[in-house]
Amino acid sequence: MKEVLFDNIIFGPIASRRLGRSLGVNLLPVDIKFCNFDCLYCECGWTKVQELHREHLPESSAIIKRLIEEIKKLQHAGETIDSITFAGNGEPTLHPQFASIAHDVILVRDLLLPEVELSILSNGTMLHKDEVREAMMRFDNCILKLDAGTEDTFQLINRPLGGVHLEKIIDQYAKFRDKLTIQTLFFKGKYHGVQVDNTSEKELSIWLRRIAAIRPKKVMLYSLDRETPAQGLEQINEETLNQIATQVRKMGIEALVA
Repeated sequence: MKEVLFDNIIFGPIASRRLGRSLGVNLLPVDIKFCNFDCLYCECGWTKVQELHREHLPESSAIIKRLIEEIKKLQHAGETIDSITFAGNGEPTLHPQFASIAHDVILVRDLLLPEVELSILSNGTMLHKDEVREAMMRFDNCILKLDAGTEDTFQLINRPLGGVHLEKIIDQYAKFRDKLTIQTLFFKGKYHGVQVDNTSEKELSIWLRRIAAIRPKKVMLYSLDRETPAQGLEQINEETLNQIATQVRKMGIEALVA
């Protein structure tokens, strides 16, 4: 597959299914995926562990300088945005200066674009760090991944590095509650001869119990729409996604099919 990587530390604005017109903040290298997950479906391709060196990460000062430049450029052109979004080529909270960068981005947003929301797309693996969790609590939209209800399926789909376990992530999610949006990508297929299906009756039942325990403000459901690094994966149809969304809404939780 052709890897899809953002080639700038500030990118967009792009039309986001979730956030409207979004100006992206990429705290990661522009030429490789930098992540502690190796998801079967990731548009950035496989995680190349041997390339994960912190010296490749952009400096805080460069990120803030580029952000201010891009905002002023947009304002001069009369363009508006809905969100400044931490996303990019992997997991943004892996940057060792994540908390201080988030603080500075909030200051820039409050000064130059006070009406714009601050968002983050994350896999939640760094929430055990107090400074990361406290920084993310200040975001308007914390959109965190939950692709599986069971440990086995989590390990199969997300392929986490470094001994990450689902239960610890979910424990941290529960602390966010109405600050949290869960995003789940549903699909099925086979990988190396092993069946993958996070919509099976058993898996879906446990995933729904996880959602009930976390009590997020919103759940976003979607399926594959791009080429994946793992072959043999199949998209879930919209009817099935809507059926899952209905079950989430019965808990009194907003659910969107993207």
